[in-house]
Amino acid sequence: MFRSALLGLALLLPGLRAAAPPPVASTDPLHWSKLSPLPDREGFAFPYAGISNGALLVAGGANFPDKKPWEGGAKVWYDTVFVLEKPDGAWQTAGRLPRPLGYGVSLTTSDGVACLGGSDLQRHYADCFLLRWTNGRLETAPLPPLPKPVANICGAQLGSTIYVAGGLETPNSTIALQTFWALDLVAARPQWRELEPWPGPGRMLATAAVQDKSFFLVGGTALAPDAQGKPVRTYLKDAYRYRPGHGWQRVTDLPHPVVAPPTPAPALDQSSFLILGGDDGSLVNFTPLAQHPGFPGRILTYHTITDTWRDSGKMPRAHVTTPLVRWGDTFVMPTGEVRPGVRSPDVWALRAAPQQAASGPKPNVLFIAVDDLRVSLGCYGDPLAKSPNIDRLAGEARMFTRAYTMQAVCGPARTAIMTGRLPDQTRVWHNRHLFRDTHPDTVTLPQLFKQHGYHAQGLGKTFSGDEREEDPASWSVPATLKAEGWKNYALPRGDAPGKQAPYEAADVPDEGYSDGKLAALAVETLGKLKQQGKPFFLAVGFFKPHLPFNAPKKYWDLHDPAKFDLPGEPQRVQGAPETAYHTHRELGGYSGMPKDERLGAAQTRTLRHGYYACVSYTDAQIGKVLAALQRHGLDQNTIVVLWGDHGYALGDAGRWCKGTNFELDARVPLMVRLPGMAQPGRPTASLIEYVDLYPTLAELAGLPAPAYLAGRSFAPILRDPAQPGREFALSQFSRPFNAGAPQAMGYTIRTATQRYTRWVDWPARQTTAEELYDYTAPGSAEPRWTTFVERRNLIDDPASSAARDRLRGVMDQVLRERSIVTPERPATDDAAKTPRKKKRQ
Repeated sequence: MFRSALLGLALLLPGLRAAAPPPVASTDPLHWSKLSPLPDREGFAFPYAGISNGALLVAGGANFPDKKPWEGGAKVWYDTVFVLEKPDGAWQTAGRLPRPLGYGVSLTTSDGVACLGGSDLQRHYADCFLLRWTNGRLETAPLPPLPKPVANICGAQLGSTIYVAGGLETPNSTIALQTFWALDLVAARPQWRELEPWPGPGRMLATAAVQDKSFFLVGGTALAPDAQGKPVRTYLKDAYRYRPGHGWQRVTDLPHPVVAPPTPAPALDQSSFLILGGDDGSLVNFTPLAQHPGFPGRILTYHTITDTWRDSGKMPRAHVTTPLVRWGDTFVMPTGEVRPGVRSPDVWALRAAPQQAASGPKPNVLFIAVDDLRVSLGCYGDPLAKSPNIDRLAGEARMFTRAYTMQAVCGPARTAIMTGRLPDQTRVWHNRHLFRDTHPDTVTLPQLFKQHGYHAQGLGKTFSGDEREEDPASWSVPATLKAEGWKNYALPRGDAPGKQAPYEAADVPDEGYSDGKLAALAVETLGKLKQQGKPFFLAVGFFKPHLPFNAPKKYWDLHDPAKFDLPGEPQRVQGAPETAYHTHRELGGYSGMPKDERLGAAQTRTLRHGYYACVSYTDAQIGKVLAALQRHGLDQNTIVVLWGDHGYALGDAGRWCKGTNFELDARVPLMVRLPGMAQPGRPTASLIEYVDLYPTLAELAGLPAPAYLAGRSFAPILRDPAQPGREFALSQFSRPFNAGAPQAMGYTIRTATQRYTRWVDWPARQTTAEELYDYTAPGSAEPRWTTFVERRNLIDDPASSAARDRLRGVMDQVLRERSIVTPERPATDDAAKTPRKKKRQ
């Protein structure tokens, strides 16, 4: 029952759709405004609040309606539920709670507002339930009860799991709980589990946050009995991070204690969150209470990657003991306590202003893609490469030496980059799969920029090399995949059907092939964009070094063919399963190539020569585009990103092209240049995934990225290359590689030193084979200039059992919590009737 009802839960707020809304940009200043106040003259402390079907619900809570506590007034709990259907609307009374309640946890899910625990005047409760606003009616539905009664708790939702921490078991408790519970809402039989508690003291009125794939527990107050048995509060400033599967870690303490601020704390981007005010204990003994000046409203920002706090100003009026609700691109703070015993009916809304409004013009983005480019570049240390223009860019940028694609084939790899979603989330595992068939409302990376005033334009191969996979919604003007006269071959091709020769070296100028024409168009477009005077996102996708290896003769002449001989080496990795290898023979389809792709030494030498010639050819075209950017004076306000969509094999270990989870295919070249960036030219070994590009560029431009993104921003690494990246990078590949449903899927995680791969049947995800490679062990992997070639699978090696078991656990967590397969959407009649365009020849 719960599994079907709650499948696809959003992290914080689904709004009107199943997908969560974009996070607020992580930049100052913060903009505050007021919505219509609650229809109660006092307001409430710790009501339940959240979003259901696009409407804001506020329910229950407590106040002092007649006299204040210093006048002998009594606290009263309420059961009224209020609803606000739109931000500029008026409040209505929606209905009643099962009983008067307050001081629990409330969280927005896609199935309603989860209300967990809480209290009334007499007791604390373990009850949990959902509030739903459906067609103008309030509904409730049960959830599994908590393990014990509890109030004054905090909690947040990470993926499909709700976490609840701390609190008090009874109104008379003298010790705060150190309990940590979790409820997986999409489990077959959802039940609360008790997890290992944080290493600090028990606490109540703490703050919860979810960010960077982790749950954070911040501040609160400890409780202990004094000599007379009366509870004494200790205000806390410690903070902890819980990563599922890895446990707790203490992070940097707050600058000062924080108790009962609005919770869950608002997440600004992919790597930071805010603590909005809270009681710091500085006025705990203030008298007389009637003249209490109110709680301090200092705002703190925590950055999850740098593990630092910074002061971010003050709130216009501090509210404590109140939930925080995300509503669209706004965080809402409904009611709350403004000083001891005094509530307020005010409803405040918070959003962050775009960064560039405060700091200058919006930055342009030049997004350069290179098809089938592995790390065969001089800047990566390849002695055979001649790539002076890309090397020069690397000397001015941040070059990533450990960047990994999500799937080593162009369509899925590019979809992951452009949508910020994993292949399982988009169901794009093949070039013919379309992400809008699964998520029609996806906002792509260029579309995000377009929505925020940018001119977004795509030239060349951006999403795909096939018109059927283009995405018109992403661009301000129709994309130019290929213009008239752009051909793969400069010499006559003859009348042979299908693919022709796998290489060509015609004695023609650069514009004799498509990449030369593309570079000329990009240079011309930059000139027009300069005149237009509007911020732009320009994607330029070069076609080479993809097969066929066709480049003007002068680029072949740059290289000595004798240097491209490969040493004798085994054809297969020892102990690797058959499914590790692709059966799709890309090279074998070209004229004159053996179907099994088992080439002789001469053919191998020529094709490797052709690949490097194409790299040099494309490098020259990229140099022209970068020179034009500088010539037009645009380089000082343009972020330049250069990326290859996946790696490539050139006969290494007897394998050609891409389509595997091996290092050669999964590792990619990536470099990012920022205007005035710190430590330009210093590379980083921090691990990143290609889904991280989307949130990074959004953060750099001050744009609100969608909350559903699978990536996280690596902007801190651009500021400091020593900053840590991911603990591991995820990739995958399906078998067979065709437009039908997968029969098997291989998931792989790359750590700094190892790679673990699991092959599963589909869709049950039952393990059928495993691989383990250690890149520090010569018998397992062999260094090949800039990368590694796997030699022996260590999955059954007793000496590697500890690493194997640890990585198995990590993979279990990835498949359970991160790479969740989106259910297939039923085809509509209109979709079935609409033929797709044929591929342009």
